[in-house]
Amino acid sequence: FCVNEPTGFSLFCEYIGYVFVFVFGTFNSIRAIETKGGDDDRQWLTFWIIYFMFSIVERLSSVLLSQIPSYYELKLCIIIW
Repeated sequence: FCVNEPTGFSLFCEYIGYVFVFVFGTFNSIRAIETKGGDDDRQWLTFWIIYFMFSIVERLSSVLLSQIPSYYELKLCIIIW
């Protein structure tokens, strides 16, 4: 395959993005489960479904996405936003 693997700062941004989504999403999901009502539960379930759908699309289109300069930096900015 012709996938450009991230190196240097791009690799750092890729891993920081994964950690941020995992820690932030997990913390808020657990907090939502512990509260009464189902609106916040539904919100975080929707978050995880959308995140994993984008992850699948990203894996399937990785050959094209890896050609974009600073892709992982842009992805981290979007995740944090």
